[in-house]
Amino acid sequence: MLEEAGCDALFAPVKETLFEGFVPSMYDLGGLDAHWEGPSRPGHFQGVVNVVERLFFHVRPDSAFFGEKDRQQLAIIRSVAHRYLWPEEVVACPTVRSPDGLALSSRNLRLSADERVQATLLHKALVVANSMAFRTSVRETAEPALAVVASEPAVTLDYFGIAHPDTLEPLTGWEGLDQAVALVAAQVGPVRLIDNMTLLRHPRSV
Repeated sequence: MLEEAGCDALFAPVKETLFEGFVPSMYDLGGLDAHWEGPSRPGHFQGVVNVVERLFFHVRPDSAFFGEKDRQQLAIIRSVAHRYLWPEEVVACPTVRSPDGLALSSRNLRLSADERVQATLLHKALVVANSMAFRTSVRETAEPALAVVASEPAVTLDYFGIAHPDTLEPLTGWEGLDQAVALVAAQVGPVRLIDNMTLLRHPRSV
């Protein structure tokens, strides 16, 4: 499959080789883990950064590509790379979605047919928030999005919020911003799903 795709080289080390002699570091994440996935998964992002550092250490790529579906992870990797002067360029890749809006993920394979339909509520909630953003208050933007998720009792909401696009701090107002990010996480059947969407200020919103 790799040959057919035009692959020139494959790096597939065993775990023991990748982490031989490695002592994990505690990175300054700049507070980017203080909200959203951070409280739900303590220590997760420290682990992610350490694993990424090991990959970069062995491979030394010019560029590394991270999906925007994991917006918080992307922000943290980008921040750490800048703070610690990593030479790799961190490139954001747009979220790939199915025709009904659900963000593509291997986790989706664990959803039943009914759960697969229920999972689309995350994207629908983000779309509703995007339609309201900068036209009304942050609270009034979030309320109808929350109602979309709450319309299906089988979907258990972890969080829905609107944050600063750079710091990911929860917003209370739009002042001084031309964009923001809405983030959502919910349990659907056996799967915990996350998604997000960039909210843009349009000229008629002023």
